[in-house]
Order: sequence, then C-alpha cells, then structure tokens
Amino acid sequence: MSDLGLRAYDQESRALRLFPLSTEAPAEGRLRMRGLPGASAVQLDLVNGDRVRHRFEVEADGEEAIAVHWERTEDDRFEVWSQGRRVLSLPPDERYAPPPPVGGSVPGAESLDLAILVDATAQVMVLPPKGSKTGGAKNRRSEQPPPEIRPLLEEQAIWRRHGDLLVEIVEGLRETHDSRVGVFAFGDHPVAGLRAPGLRPDFRLHPRDGSGWKLEDLTSDEIRERLRAIPPTSGGDFVDALADGLQACVGIPWREGVRRLVLVTGNSPGYSILHPAPAGASLIARRLEVDTQAMALHRIGVELVTLYHPVPEERALGSLDYERALKKHAAAQYRRLASRPTMAFDASKTAAADVVRSLSDAPWALARGAAYGVLLEPIGDAR
Repeated sequence: MSDLGLRAYDQESRALRLFPLSTEAPAEGRLRMRGLPGASAVQLDLVNGDRVRHRFEVEADGEEAIAVHWERTEDDRFEVWSQGRRVLSLPPDERYAPPPPVGGSVPGAESLDLAILVDATAQVMVLPPKGSKTGGAKNRRSEQPPPEIRPLLEEQAIWRRHGDLLVEIVEGLRETHDSRVGVFAFGDHPVAGLRAPGLRPDFRLHPRDGSGWKLEDLTSDEIRERLRAIPPTSGGDFVDALADGLQACVGIPWREGVRRLVLVTGNSPGYSILHPAPAGASLIARRLEVDTQAMALHRIGVELVTLYHPVPEERALGSLDYERALKKHAAAQYRRLASRPTMAFDASKTAAADVVRSLSDAPWALARGAAYGVLLEPIGDAR
C-alpha cells in the first residue's frame, strides 16, 4: 500500500491539509487533536491520494483536546482508539464525509440575515392575584390558589417583555451589521381523537405552511408588531412542530455572502430520533425531526441560536418525575440545537447584551456533528 495521510486542520494556518503517517507496517502512533467549535466528534480520514481508505469518528466535545492512538497492523489494517471515548469505524464512501464547517469570512460579514422562530405553544406559570383565596365561606381556612399554567403569547405583559428582549437583540446586532429580519412561528400537527378545543392546534406554521417566508428590512416597531400578532395555539401533545419550523427556515431565500442566523425561542421541543422525548410525549407519527433539520441549516451556512423560556419548578405538576423529565428534555434539546454552547441562552436570566456579545465572538470555523479536527502537534510514535 502506498503512503497514507491524515486529513486535519493545521493549527497555525487553519487550513485543511494531509499529514503523513508512517509507511511501515506494523506501526503505531499517537495524535493530539482539538475539535472545532460546535462539533460533537472529531473525524479521522486516512487518505491515499484522493481516496479515503479508512474513516473513524472519535467522540469529543467541541474545542476539547483529545489523545488518539492508532495502529497499522501487519495485514495493513488500521485500528484507532481513545481512552474513555467511543470510536466509530465508518465506511469510506463519500456520503459519510462530515459536513463542511460554517466559517471563513462570513461570520465577520457586515450584513446579517436573521429569522426569529417563535414557539407559539409555549407556556408560562402565572401567579394568582395577591389576596386570592380558595375555599368557600364554610371553610375555616382558605389558602392561596395554586399557580396557573397559561399560554405565553396570551400573557401580554410577559410576552411584551420577551418581545422587547428580542428587539433589543436585533438592535444590538444592527450596531455592527446591516440586517434583514423575519418573524415566524410554529404550532403543531393535530392529534387524532382529541376533540377538546383547548387541545387542538390552530396551525402548524405561522404564516401558514411556511410558504412565502422571507426576510425584510423591518424597523424595531415593525418587529414588535409582528411578534404581538402571532396567535397562541395549543400543541396538543408535548412535542410540537419545531422540526417543521426549522425546515421552513431552510427554504428562506437567504442572501449570499452574509452571516445567517435562526433564533429559536420557546420551551416546546421538536421530534428527535437520536434524543427521543419521554414515552407518551409525542402522540403522532412525525415526518420531520429536529437534528436532521438543524444539520440541513448548517449545510447552507445558517447558525442556530436558542433562547429557552423555562417553566418554573413550582408549576402545578412540577413535583411529578414525569413532568420534570419533560422539562429536562426540552431544555436539553434547546441547548443541543444551538450551534455552540455559548449560543444557547435562558430567557429568564439573559440580557440582550449577553446574546449580542456572544454572537460577536464568532469562531473562525463552526461545526455541527462530526468534523475534521485541528492537529495540535506533529504526529508522534507511541513511545
């Protein structure tokens, strides 16, 4: 077999290049790699000429430095391992190549396209008015009534404050970017057999069906008006049409050569195959799933920002393990969907300046899933 090389980024130039491996068999060696921001694994392609001969994927958090050991056996096979990490051996054909990172000059571009995707099924806890009591005149003791869970978009004071936060984020980004903005929302699909009006979703996407979704040069007041015009809707079950909303964002006519962002805000998760919701959380068969659509956005150069709106622990059924599991699942999905951990925010304790500052600190390359890593030092032997 002719010489093999490892495909990785050079630490100094940040260019993707081929680093030679030992021509001797048997042989063994050690690599020190660092994942790209946003990546969940480091991909190792061993290349002969223009052909990938071996392909491995090593589990790693984005920007984490890892040690990888490799061995070339007498029968010219390669084995790869990393202490305490899952290593997958993948077929060498091209469909298993990692998606290219988002990066280069685009994150620093002077223009920005921003889609705000609102969870129209989001709920919040509303405390009863002070002095409210439960129980009638016959009861010797009257207690404060329990908190009530209500649609976020119906609670005008709370939704107005959240809308102002979104507008402040746009205004902060506009200090350094010429920007176009769009305001969209997702609800859910109807659940068969549910006849109660409060459990029937009014729409899947807003505007309807995702057709005609476009970005415009909106003023701050126009953004506020569009946010307040989104109608609240029931989600039916716990999992909602977030994946449908992300797919509709893929179809937006994004401009070339500008930075592209989708900001998702709410607290309802979408359907996920890799990270499923607790049993019973989704009552219908679904065609789309969130991780696939997030990857589709990444492939066209769109970054994802998430602004999770938590439901407080004191909600009516918050003491039940199942309720807590649902909330934990939703919060984890919003964190995972963000293009990197610093792009996932908690709406209850986030200022607009925090979001703007994080987005301004754009990495040179941003990955999703597995990606080629950065070689931290020359390839050495195992001794």
